[in-house]
Amino acid sequence: MKNELPQTEQWVEIALELDQHLQDPLANFIIELGAEGVLLDEEIINPLTGKVDPDRQGLKLMKAYLNNNEETQHKIESLDRYLKSLAQVHSLQETPQMTLKIIHEEDWHKKWQRFFTTARIGRHIIVKPSWELFLPEEGDIVIDMDPGMAFGTGTHATTRMCLEVIEKLTHDGTPAINSMLDVGIGSGILSIAAAKLGVPKTVGIDVDPIALGYAQKNIDKNNVTNQVEVRHVSLEKLEGTFDLIVANILSEILLKLRKDLCNHLAENGILILSGIMDENKLKIERKFTSKKISLAASYSHTDWSCLVLQKVVA
Repeated sequence: MKNELPQTEQWVEIALELDQHLQDPLANFIIELGAEGVLLDEEIINPLTGKVDPDRQGLKLMKAYLNNNEETQHKIESLDRYLKSLAQVHSLQETPQMTLKIIHEEDWHKKWQRFFTTARIGRHIIVKPSWELFLPEEGDIVIDMDPGMAFGTGTHATTRMCLEVIEKLTHDGTPAINSMLDVGIGSGILSIAAAKLGVPKTVGIDVDPIALGYAQKNIDKNNVTNQVEVRHVSLEKLEGTFDLIVANILSEILLKLRKDLCNHLAENGILILSGIMDENKLKIERKFTSKKISLAASYSHTDWSCLVLQKVVA
């Protein structure tokens, strides 16, 4: 059953300036509050000069979008309390300050069109918005994405590394990948890429029905509905094993899901873990590797790491 997309006319735009390494935990908290879109890693531009503000070097601009309704004030107050606790935990000199603004539907689409442009990822993966034209080269696969208010345009380092690894695995063909599990499907980009790269069956799961709705929309748009199934279910309650599992989520959540991720991995199967800050890489590697799970490869991009693990055949 497909999820209905939310029909709204106004959102509250929350703008925050903060260190890049704090963006993901904050984004996760805001999504838990019910945010329907987040933009990360934006440069802070001085409106007078049109250039990056030297006084804010080291900081990045993060924007989140909440449906403007009767619950909005309560959510803003919860976010304010979280920001104060984040400042204490990370010994910040100042609590990150929010700037709030009401935006309308047409403003939202204009923002995405500025933010999201066609990108080549790996050798042959092309991710493009529907409003841009692109002439593919031989061997290219084109993924049409209208992210709307969901994560995953492929531009973030964590998503990019996952796409590159999926492309390499499907190209090499060893081990054979006949099934994939996408944990936290988001916009659906990883599942769509896997299907277009030849994986016969992918299951994408998420506990957020809004994310599932946008994922389904993108899956239908890319004509891979017969290969990709979305499910509103937790990993704990999911049944079956998979040749490939991809989990592009925060490190603390990866640790909580460790047992279930490993249990759902088929013999000789591959587990891709992303969303890992470089400082957490060794901790995640130690927690996941064992006599049955070995590290096959690791990748880094900017401040992020991606681990590729394999279940050892007994």
